Amino acid sequence: MFGTEVYMVGEPEVKVKISGSNKETITDVNGKTTYGGLTVGKDSEGFQKFIVQEKDKELVLNQIGAPDPSEVKHTLTLNDAVIVKDDGSTATTGKYKEGVTVKIKPQINDSKKVFSRWSIDPNGFEAIVPNDDTEGTYTLTMPGYNLSVRAESTYRSYPLTVVGGTFENPFGNRVEWSAHVTVKANVPYGKYFAGWEAKETGTDTAVTLRDWSGKVIDLMDEKLTILRFPMPDKAVTLTAVYKDCEKKLVMKADGTPDLTHVYKENGRRYVGDGWWYFSVEDGSEVNALYLSPDELTEYDFAHTDPIGKTGTLEAVNCIIVEYNTNATIVGGTFAEEVDNRGTIQNGTFKGKVYNGDTPYSGKIENGTFVGEVINSNNSTITGGIFAGGVKRGETDVISGGIFNEGTALKGINGAHKIVLEGAQILSINGVSRANGWSNVYTFAETELTVEASQSIYNVNGETTGATGLKTSTIKFTMRRTKTSC
Repeated sequence: MFGTEVYMVGEPEVKVKISGSNKETITDVNGKTTYGGLTVGKDSEGFQKFIVQEKDKELVLNQIGAPDPSEVKHTLTLNDAVIVKDDGSTATTGKYKEGVTVKIKPQINDSKKVFSRWSIDPNGFEAIVPNDDTEGTYTLTMPGYNLSVRAESTYRSYPLTVVGGTFENPFGNRVEWSAHVTVKANVPYGKYFAGWEAKETGTDTAVTLRDWSGKVIDLMDEKLTILRFPMPDKAVTLTAVYKDCEKKLVMKADGTPDLTHVYKENGRRYVGDGWWYFSVEDGSEVNALYLSPDELTEYDFAHTDPIGKTGTLEAVNCIIVEYNTNATIVGGTFAEEVDNRGTIQNGTFKGKVYNGDTPYSGKIENGTFVGEVINSNNSTITGGIFAGGVKRGETDVISGGIFNEGTALKGINGAHKIVLEGAQILSINGVSRANGWSNVYTFAETELTVEASQSIYNVNGETTGATGLKTSTIKFTMRRTKTSC
């Protein structure tokens, strides 16, 4: 080759001169730098290229007469996205001239994720704009260099609306698909939690929620005040269902109140209409039922419905507190302590009974008291059988009843002693004591049925029975003097 050939190298423009019959000399026209070594080849487009070696560097020379730079195609490479061609086919790579517009579309293969943004290599390229179509395509304007584009994704998210409850989410009400969700019911006063309703937001279509194992959650489980589930792939409105609490006092067969659907105040006290209850299960030292009606109310605890007097109840097995004077016990068997600040008209009381509790007073009119009775100041006893003894207050009043030993009735006007000579009293009016009765006191005109360990021949010198036959059980009315049998 004769003469010289001038070539363009890269950007900025560099002119080099190749000389010599074997092209052995290459000189930078501007910098007067001489390079050595030249190889010749064609690129993939068929254009001639000269590669100049200088130690470990390479310069690629475009031969004069090669296409104009505006005609050169550059490579576009897509990741998690495709090029949408005019015929509808797709590809992940292609070659385009600078300024050519290319339709691209995200293609996220993970069904739980959705396109979020484009990431570009090299950084700084911004010529990607969305198209106004239903296919979710974008238009990319090709730059004058190779470009790599990636469709970034994030997990799909859907709005979760909670009515009557709360859930914590730093992203507002939008929750990623399959993300862990915890929802709590906020039970209002006087209501009980009756379950959840899950519907697709804006519709009446029910949504099935599942736990992490895939098992369907029973949303009407009344214990499910805290609900945990993975977010489904749709917008959900979750509504807590509340109903009016049960206020009526109903006893269970085990002798304690039925607390089903009864309002639980502060997580500890169950509150009904005119009553409340503390349970050992909820941290109380004892199981205690408080009766505090707003008006005069009779309670017959021989029944599971003590006010309506229906159903049969064997015994009450919790402490009873008549909390005000409107409460009156008229029947039932009580295995535990009773604190009477109202009235006791009848019943069988096996535990200790507090008749009044300073500063409150109480009244006992009748009943069978197997356990000890504490008769506080200003409280009265006008009748009843007191097999467990009575401890008296300084200002209490006792004007009737049948009392065993240990009850300080001496000196009370009208109180008389019953003496059984040569035998032991086993029961009085059907009430027995573990060690029998002795030093029994009662009041005049009190009807008595006395069972003795031996036959009773006479009462105060009068023979028993119409014919004077011997008997160990007699019935008589107490006289105004001491009675001897």
